[in-house]
Amino acid sequence: MPFDYKAVNAAIGRAITEADDDGNYSYEQVADIAFHMTDWLNDLERFAAFCANPSSYSAEEVTEILIAFLYHVPNHIAAAAKQYLDSPVCDIFGVGAVEVHEKTANTGQPQSPTSSAQPTADG
Repeated sequence: MPFDYKAVNAAIGRAITEADDDGNYSYEQVADIAFHMTDWLNDLERFAAFCANPSSYSAEEVTEILIAFLYHVPNHIAAAAKQYLDSPVCDIFGVGAVEVHEKTANTGQPQSPTSSAQPTADG
């Protein structure tokens, strides 16, 4: 049974807003957290279907599911954890899981293709 993405997103947003007695989260922050908690639900559906019946999947199918899940889900979870809980990702297993990406190293935000981390001759 597929997830109702819109209903899940709305329920997360509503829960965060209702629990936010101190007004810590703007509408945009709530929407962003809900987005990060739902954008990958199709990956979860595929992984859950595999988990429910692993013998019906070929090694190639399992590999495809794992790769899609592992590329897409962790960064969304990390973003939601930071925004909602102010809890950054830590490498608790000591496997080098946390690295600074060159695009975010200087600003904390991805750089546009036309921006440069290096100063120009003009300043």
